[in-house]
Amino acid sequence: MAGEQIFKIQDTDEDKTVEIWVTKLERIADKPVLQIAIPRQRSGNKWAKSATSWLIDVGRVKSLIKITGHLVDEATSSGFAKRDDLIALALDYRNVKITWGTTNSTSFANGNIQKINITELPGKITDAGGTTDQERQFNVQLSYLIGDNK
Repeated sequence: MAGEQIFKIQDTDEDKTVEIWVTKLERIADKPVLQIAIPRQRSGNKWAKSATSWLIDVGRVKSLIKITGHLVDEATSSGFAKRDDLIALALDYRNVKITWGTTNSTSFANGNIQKINITELPGKITDAGGTTDQERQFNVQLSYLIGDNK
């Protein structure tokens, strides 16, 4: 399909690597701004024409990447092993690196997997020729929080 790309997740030592064929990638920046409403003031017997609001930028930006896709089918390891590696990256590592894009335009970020959802779908049971295929497809949804772990 057009618009899909490979999204690589690996630990900082590059011992574990999992690739996801991405069908949807969202980048979200959450910048909290406090709004302080100042009450209208009276001028004699009348209220002032409008209330005042102060906006205060607290300077804490949360940058998040959400991806939807499925594990890339590789000949070197089974889908179950790749699924287990992805779960290990989410649960056992404090900092993981992600890479995506093409050879001409590659992006990367350091951070941590905040949330992961893996759906296992059965593969083709039997085709028209009677050949049985035991492969499964693992659909993945994950949220990746960008930043440095301290």
